[in-house]
Amino acid sequence: MKQKKPANDILSRIQEAKDHKDWTEITDILDEATENELNTLRDMNVLESVIHEFIEHHDWILRASTVEFIGEFGLKTFLTLVKARLHDSNSVVRSYALMAYYELTGAKALPVIEEICNSKNIANRVTALALHYIEKNNDDSFKKLSKILKRKRCNMNHLYSTLYIFDYYLDVQQHREIIKFFEDALKNIPKSLCIAKDINSMLKKWKKNKKKPMHSSR
Repeated sequence: MKQKKPANDILSRIQEAKDHKDWTEITDILDEATENELNTLRDMNVLESVIHEFIEHHDWILRASTVEFIGEFGLKTFLTLVKARLHDSNSVVRSYALMAYYELTGAKALPVIEEICNSKNIANRVTALALHYIEKNNDDSFKKLSKILKRKRCNMNHLYSTLYIFDYYLDVQQHREIIKFFEDALKNIPKSLCIAKDINSMLKKWKKNKKKPMHSSR
């Protein structure tokens, strides 16, 4: 069994990873951070410097994890930094930044979301359309999103991200159109692919358990 590390150990683990230039380890630390560890960084007066350093890091995965960290913990102090990442050079970072921006501002993010719904970048458009549907329960957004995801050459990453965005924000049991969409999608995906297993697992969970979404619309 993996031993749980004490909250006050987070800074030393970050520093050790930095010394070894192990950006993947820092990403894991941020992804697994607890409320107690966040408070430790606050108490040590290093939270701001950590966020500023990593949100502008050359490694795009670390930038994405940093904006996700901000959104997950609702750190509105860093809203300006999140907004800047909406224009990041990497499309994945931009998508994570949009979700973090929505986390921090709720319905006030709609103008930005609606603008990105028309983005030329498909990954960013998919994220925006999913969030727009979540916030507005807009049938037109869902139709546009479905059309993209049904394309023969659709990147499976788009399907994967939509699956988890819906699960994160919604009680999908109350949205039969989502369940039907993924049931239909599953018929056309080879069972050997990981995405097929993920969809199948998520469908079972949605049909079995009525749950409150982790984050509801503001």
